[in-house]
Amino acid sequence: MRLQRDSLVENADADYLMWGDYSTDEFARFSQDFTAMNRQLHGFKGNYTFGNGLQLTALFANNIRPFQRDTIVPDGTSGFYFLSERLILPGSEDIFLETEELNRPGTVIDRVRLSRGADYQIDYDRGAILFNQPVSAIDANPFGPSLVRRIVATYQVDGEESGGTLLGARAQYNLSYDLDAPSWVGATLMSEDQGAQDFTLAGLDALIPLGDNAQLIAELARSSFDDAIGNSTDGTAYRVEA
Repeated sequence: MRLQRDSLVENADADYLMWGDYSTDEFARFSQDFTAMNRQLHGFKGNYTFGNGLQLTALFANNIRPFQRDTIVPDGTSGFYFLSERLILPGSEDIFLETEELNRPGTVIDRVRLSRGADYQIDYDRGAILFNQPVSAIDANPFGPSLVRRIVATYQVDGEESGGTLLGARAQYNLSYDLDAPSWVGATLMSEDQGAQDFTLAGLDALIPLGDNAQLIAELARSSFDDAIGNSTDGTAYRVEA
């Protein structure tokens, strides 16, 4: 069920309230990498744009499928590389190649999102990824510290729903609705409760045009994870690209 009207702001996203199955496109903007969420969910979602350019989006999902993040060390071949789960919800995966300094684990130097078909093939029933080109574990860097490459996969597990809940909210101030040169600053907050595990992700991002042929993208993200036995992990990531 969805109630919708065209926004009163020209070129803005439609205003709506809905309950049912939906994707999370509003939480995966061009300026979002570390805070992007590409998932298929069931529950409530709403969006509204105020006259001054402020856009608010909120969602609530229940009985969600488990969400998984795997890090795989490449072996120099194109695969197969097997995920930790064998039944993957079709279309839910995001595959990245991350480059980090060998002596500073977790310090991401570069992060590239790959596309299914153009970069890799995936067997959803086996949880197996086959890349179109070999993936090396070492990234040549003759003018700096040694770099290593990792395969990072996020996805939803198919099959039984977990019974967990997810809450998400995004505030985005649109500086320009120009279709050729949009501009905005945004803030995102997501919290997921899977019973034995709790996840929180928060971040800021911005897309600013620099003349006719360039743009500035900036993002800052912080995540935390708590499990059933009291272990807690958190981390921060950022990027600035022009």
